[in-house]
Amino acid sequence: MPEVGEEGVTRIVVRENGPYLVEGRVLLTRAAQVETEYGEPVDWEYGPEFKSRPTYELCRCGRSSRKPFCDATHETIDWDGAETADREPSETRRESFAGTGVVMTDDFVLCTQAGYCGDRFTKVWFMIDETADPEIRARLMRMVELCPSGRLQYMIP
Repeated sequence: MPEVGEEGVTRIVVRENGPYLVEGRVLLTRAAQVETEYGEPVDWEYGPEFKSRPTYELCRCGRSSRKPFCDATHETIDWDGAETADREPSETRRESFAGTGVVMTDDFVLCTQAGYCGDRFTKVWFMIDETADPEIRARLMRMVELCPSGRLQYMIP
């Protein structure tokens, strides 16, 4: 059986009241939102990659001075590290929205409020009814692809 840390073998350990421990060779890359002049996110800008390591400790408290890495700040602040995530399969929570040539699904509990699902004119939930127009369908699919949490997904029926 392969050992953790060998190529292709990874796992994430959630430590009680501590950082996520990522074991195995995982390539981490910085990403920043690209926004319009109105502050609307429209793309991701990637670069540079972090130096690859066999393990990473990733911050969960949100206060590390070395984000995304843990600097042990969680040990000196009042922070509740209790895991509250819904552990049911996403398929049990996903709502489907059928359009023309595309089906969009939505798992609300995964939302990170990144904002790629809409702009100042509309949102993907309104656009789905207009997907007979190939340009609107392509735009909806691109917006869903940019969703960082996986809340929104689409399928081509």
